[in-house]
Amino acid sequence: MRSHRASHGSAPPLNCGVIPARLPRFCVVLLWIEAVLCFGPLVSMLIFGLLLLPIWIFALVADVTGLLPHVQSAESVWPGVFNIAIVGCGVLGIAGLIIVLQALTTGVAEFPRWQTLAMVALGIIGAAGFLLSQPIDAREQPVWFAMFYVLPFFGTTHLLFMARHVLSGRQRASSAVVPRA
Repeated sequence: MRSHRASHGSAPPLNCGVIPARLPRFCVVLLWIEAVLCFGPLVSMLIFGLLLLPIWIFALVADVTGLLPHVQSAESVWPGVFNIAIVGCGVLGIAGLIIVLQALTTGVAEFPRWQTLAMVALGIIGAAGFLLSQPIDAREQPVWFAMFYVLPFFGTTHLLFMARHVLSGRQRASSAVVPRA
């Protein structure tokens, strides 16, 4: 069997999506731009939810304890619990996104894979809960649909695909040894 150089000249093999051990600065900037464009609208809604979080917590505590008896209570406390859970999942999801971006830029996963994927999964659950409670019709509002549904889906898929080797602990292309036959 011939060696790699003998059969393919001096060109290295195609990496087929395998990223080098350390990304160039230009690629890091593109990753952060992708993250801002894909997750910016959801993060802005998360910030709004964080601002409303003290109100939701106070209303939930007041409703459960009867702290304000002259105020008519809601039919159920579950909408408040749902909103608080969505915000909590969103915060964990953004933390998972930052961990994935950090792992991509440095080539080293600082956290165990299960923790990172759990945070990303909770972020997806929080985003899905928010989006299902505020449905957007793709035919009537295509821009809003793209901003809140399509871009986060593709951003999550792309970043997790790129980080698959770092999160799994396997070596990347530039640090792997190419066997010679």
